Amino acid sequence: MGKKKYLVSLVALSALALPFVYGCNSSDTAGGGRDDDSDVFVADENTAGRMELSVANNSLPLGGRSNFSVLVYDAEGRPVPNAAVFCGGEYGLVIYDPIEGIYNGTALTGVTSTAITDDYGHVSGVLGCSDTGVGSHRFWCRLGAGGAQRKFTTIKCGEGLLRNAIVAEGTVSATEASAENGVAEVTVANATADAVVFNSYKYTVADYDNAGNTFESNTLSLSSDTPVAAGEGATIAAPFTEETANGKRFYGSSVDFQGDWAGSKNVTVTLFGTDASGEEVSVTANFTVTF
Repeated sequence: MGKKKYLVSLVALSALALPFVYGCNSSDTAGGGRDDDSDVFVADENTAGRMELSVANNSLPLGGRSNFSVLVYDAEGRPVPNAAVFCGGEYGLVIYDPIEGIYNGTALTGVTSTAITDDYGHVSGVLGCSDTGVGSHRFWCRLGAGGAQRKFTTIKCGEGLLRNAIVAEGTVSATEASAENGVAEVTVANATADAVVFNSYKYTVADYDNAGNTFESNTLSLSSDTPVAAGEGATIAAPFTEETANGKRFYGSSVDFQGDWAGSKNVTVTLFGTDASGEEVSVTANFTVTF
């Protein structure tokens, strides 16, 4: 049986907004539309009373998709047919319908065009989260002329994951690690096509005795098996110290702290699990704690 091991540095990615527009003709996304050679009505603040934007699901896993819908009404509350509508969003979002546009790491690919409302003032489409687009991203739609009518919403990609963390496609990564009261909390992002279940861990504490020695634990069981679905994330708790009647000791050890152990220490936690095919997966994270 093969073995997968992922050693991941915790590096923050600065937010980068890359707006893009997409569109379609009425025959692609809106039922009951007029013929494509109809005159296009360009709605503005005087001829369009309001615009409504709705997204079926605003929280998606990495690679997940959701339908969205735009409705345009005139000042009298009547649907506006053949109105030009533009939509777009920040880096991390994907528009699959009407025109696909994907940020591939170096450039935005896709076609820029105009969406046209049908006889009922309606445009529909499908948006989604890229495989690496962890975070909260703004999605918007506007009318073609001047953008006087514009609506925004937020799409959360990789629910439960650290915003702006780097999560490489096809990997299981640690995106954040911290500690409180002797318990490490490691946030894991699963950017693979398989679910992963974590069930054990081990940890090391460098220079724990202020004499250059490193404490290394045995492999310990998590309090319960923790599944991380494909394209999603989870925060996993891993104790590394515990209180005793006479003081404190490393979790899983039988010896209380002795001598001078106070100060800042570098702690490394490695989580172990298996994917759906039974192959082993491990994720390593580092953080600093003060005793």
